[in-house]
Amino acid sequence: MQLPDINLDAIPDPATRQLVGQLLNLIEALVAENTALRAEVQQLRDDNARLKGGSAKPEIKPPVPPAPLDHSSEDERRTRTPRGKPKKNVTLTVTREQRCVVDPATLPPEAIRHGTTAVIVQDLVLQPEVIRFVREVWRVPGTGQTITAPLPDGYHGEFGPHLRALVWTLGHGANVSQPALLTFLEDVGIAIGAGTIARWLSDHTGQWHDEAVDIHAAGLARGPWQGTDQTSTRVDGHNEACHVVGNVWFTSYHTRPGGTRQDVLAVLWGQEPVFLLNADALAWMAQTTLRPAFQIRLVQALPWEQSLTAAELIAHLDVAGIRLNTQQRQQVWDALAIAAYHAQTGMPIVRWLLSDDANVYHGITEAHALCWVHDGRHYAKLSPVVPAHQVLLA
Repeated sequence: MQLPDINLDAIPDPATRQLVGQLLNLIEALVAENTALRAEVQQLRDDNARLKGGSAKPEIKPPVPPAPLDHSSEDERRTRTPRGKPKKNVTLTVTREQRCVVDPATLPPEAIRHGTTAVIVQDLVLQPEVIRFVREVWRVPGTGQTITAPLPDGYHGEFGPHLRALVWTLGHGANVSQPALLTFLEDVGIAIGAGTIARWLSDHTGQWHDEAVDIHAAGLARGPWQGTDQTSTRVDGHNEACHVVGNVWFTSYHTRPGGTRQDVLAVLWGQEPVFLLNADALAWMAQTTLRPAFQIRLVQALPWEQSLTAAELIAHLDVAGIRLNTQQRQQVWDALAIAAYHAQTGMPIVRWLLSDDANVYHGITEAHALCWVHDGRHYAKLSPVVPAHQVLLA
C-alpha cells in the first residue's frame, strides 16, 4: 500500500497540521508493530510445522540492495580497490645514482652509442655504524669547573637513536619477539645484550609514558570536543578496558581496570580522580536517587570545597558513621569526582563529549552527543512508509 505524499507545510491550520503529523507518526508505529508481529507469527508457524514433522517456510534471501551513500558504521564502508599497480616511482627520492657501462670488448664493431635508460631500484642497506665522539673539555681554573662538549641530540648511552628507533619499530610495530630481535642485531654486527632490548621495549626510563601524557594533555587542549569509546581487553589474564580518546588532532589509548564513570573521568583527567564537595556536587546528587536527608549528612561529614583522595573520603565517612551500599557509593563517588574535575585547572576540561549512549558518559561534560557511528545506527533501523518521512531519512 502506497501512502499519498502529504505536505504538512501546506496545511494552514496549526492544530490540524500538528494532528496530521501525529497521525503519520502513529501510522509509522503501527506499520513497524505489524511488521514485527508478522515476523513473529511466521516464526511460530515454522516452529509448529517442524513439531508436526513438516518443513518450515523456505528462507529466500532478498535481493542485494544498492550500496548506501551514507554509512552508519565503519563496517558498512567499502573501499574500492584500484586496478593495476600503483605508480610508486612518483614519490621516491633518488639517493644515489650509479652509471652502468657496457664493456667495449663485448660490443660488435658496428655498434653505435644510443643514449641511456634509467631504472629505479629500491634497496635497504643494514650495516653497523660505530661512532667515536671526540668531545672538547674545558676547565675553569678559578672555580675548578669542567665543561665538556655535549653529544649531538638523541645520543646518550652506548647506542644511538637510529638503533633504538629500529628496535622500537620492529618490537612494537612489527611484533618481532625479543629473541628474534637479538639474533637479528647480532647478525648485522651490533654488540648488544638481551637485557638492553628488554629495557628499551618496556620503557624503563618512563620516556614514552611522559610523552604520552604530554600528547594527551595537548590534544585535550585543542578544541572543545572529544570523541571516546572503550572496548574490553586482556591484561595478564584479567579483563580490563581500553579507552580511546581523540579528535581531529590526536588519538590516545588508555588501559583501565574497568569501564565505569570513574575510569572515564580518570582518562579525561589524566590521573586518578579526587573528590570535592561543592555546589556542583550537590546539584549532581540532586538528580540521583539519594535522599535529601542523606545528602545533608554528607554535607555535615565532608569538608566544603576541599579536595580529598579516595582514602581521605572513606576516612571522613567512617568517622561520621556513614555506610554506603553499592549504588550509593557509585552515586556519591561520581558526584564528588565530577565536581572536582570541573573545579580543577591542571588539565583542559572537555566541554562536549561524543560517544555511544552508555550511562557512564552521561553527566561528565557540559554536553554529550552520539558520535556519527552510533547515531547512524538508529536511522539504519528505520523503514518509514510515509513519503515525507522517507524524504527526511534519505
